[in-house]
Amino acid sequence: MTSYAQTPLGYLMDMLYIQGTKLANAIYVDRTVISRWKNGHIKLNAKSPYFPNVVNAILDFNEQQGLRTLERFFESVNSMKIKERDELQSFVVSWLLSEDFIEHKYEEKKTDKSLYSATYKVYKGPLGKRDAIIDLLNILMKLPGGETVRGYDTDSPCLHSFTNDITILQKKFIEAEKNGHQLIMMFYMNRPADQIHNMFQYWLPMFLHTNSHAYYTNDANIPFYDYIYSIKGKLVLAGCNFDDNPANMYTAMYDDPMTVHQFDMFLEGHMDKFSELMRHLESRDMTADFRAGDMGAYMTNDMNQYVIAESTPFITFSHETEDDVLMSLDISSSEVKKIQQFYRKCKTSTKKFLSGNNMTRVLFSADYIKCLCEKTLLNSPVFSCLLGRPVKIPSEFLLREIAYFMRMVKDDPTVEVGLRPMGSEPFIKNLNIWVKENTISYFHPSNDVSLRMLTDEFSYVNAFYSMIDHYWAQLPYECKRQEWVYDHVGRLMQK
Repeated sequence: MTSYAQTPLGYLMDMLYIQGTKLANAIYVDRTVISRWKNGHIKLNAKSPYFPNVVNAILDFNEQQGLRTLERFFESVNSMKIKERDELQSFVVSWLLSEDFIEHKYEEKKTDKSLYSATYKVYKGPLGKRDAIIDLLNILMKLPGGETVRGYDTDSPCLHSFTNDITILQKKFIEAEKNGHQLIMMFYMNRPADQIHNMFQYWLPMFLHTNSHAYYTNDANIPFYDYIYSIKGKLVLAGCNFDDNPANMYTAMYDDPMTVHQFDMFLEGHMDKFSELMRHLESRDMTADFRAGDMGAYMTNDMNQYVIAESTPFITFSHETEDDVLMSLDISSSEVKKIQQFYRKCKTSTKKFLSGNNMTRVLFSADYIKCLCEKTLLNSPVFSCLLGRPVKIPSEFLLREIAYFMRMVKDDPTVEVGLRPMGSEPFIKNLNIWVKENTISYFHPSNDVSLRMLTDEFSYVNAFYSMIDHYWAQLPYECKRQEWVYDHVGRLMQK
């Protein structure tokens, strides 16, 4: 939640992200004293024996950060250039002793602007980082297509706030992709490379964003902020920890052109110090997607696999359904031929789709099956992409494919079918996943074009496999018991 300072000292502390514990340690007082000064419970005045120490500590923090934050602030207030520390010190002293800070001179309550023409929001605590990043992505999604987001993140305790609510960030990154935005992320991780690669829950939003590039290092200098994001020099989000308590962390988002430019230069200058975390994921054209050679290579190894089908069926249509779909559409003979040629290249039968002697676990969504049962027309990203225009197909055809598949595998001891209950949280919203122990493919609609990926380029795919295995294990027992699953799906289909 946005927070604003109520005293001159509090305003400078928020501006420089100075935590109470850090300032207390710098001037050798108890933290409660700083809190009382900051909140106005005790007045900080020039007669206090600690006043000179407070001024010098603030100047030191400003110099350590290297952004000339105070200089730019007071230059904008007083319309004069500040070159020396002594000059800046006099402005800080006057500011801290100001009697009319709130009511008359410095704060612009209605416009929410700081005096150096920057929109300035402050967030507190570990969840503040997540909220600030979500706000940044919301702004990004409102911008024209093709924007670039640069990011730098260090190994901070607030990383754990992502894993508790990661689906929100995944959704935001995927939505941002629809406008063609590019994500370039750099991570400082002071740990061995194998541990870095296995932090898969943290990298997942980047992996699912097909326009992303991720880099890491564990030997570069730690930046003065724990994390920095920017959008092509237009907006910046920054934050840092000044003590070991995550609850005392500050995050800020603002559009100060000077600061944004400095952050952009900082990120550009550090690119050569980072190693590529993953090879860039290739977005394949739909007409070449899931070709026979690719599918053959993907299914060469007989091993355990998971499939999560959250929207359209992950395996391709049967011949019967394909014919019915073509009959229901008003298309030319050349378009029919184009669709048939595509499906001949990527056809995957149920038998080939299953793992064979090893385990296959398929999880369907009760919400999606209920949607299909309503006998509506649904968007078909595959057909829309092939024909170059929006195409809708009857939902009953998709429902029939699911029913056919379940009948085929019901007596197969190597196949387990699960059903995610209505209203429960998906692993990733509207994302279909097919993962084995060393390869992964996934599909999700984007701008009415189906993006499918077949790749073994994920760093340490087994970590992703383990995530889905853990997700499966956490499902309620009934959701994986065959009698309940088949009975529940049958009841849904009869309604």
